[in-house]
Amino acid sequence: MGSSLKQFVYRKIRYNAIVFSLVTATLFGIFIELFQEFVLTDRFGDWADALANFAGSVIGILVFRALFREHIR
Repeated sequence: MGSSLKQFVYRKIRYNAIVFSLVTATLFGIFIELFQEFVLTDRFGDWADALANFAGSVIGILVFRALFREHIR
């Protein structure tokens, strides 16, 4: 079995990948909103947009899991 498939074999690696993806995407969404609020002059940050970014991250993870469910057991 190739090393690229280890995240599908070991549950702990798979779980950590999901958590890492969610945390990274959420922090990036918050960073973008803060950047728009404090750096850009023609844009405004909004917490509702940050929440929408989080929701999009969750939906993306769920879609990924649905598409690759035969590999994820």
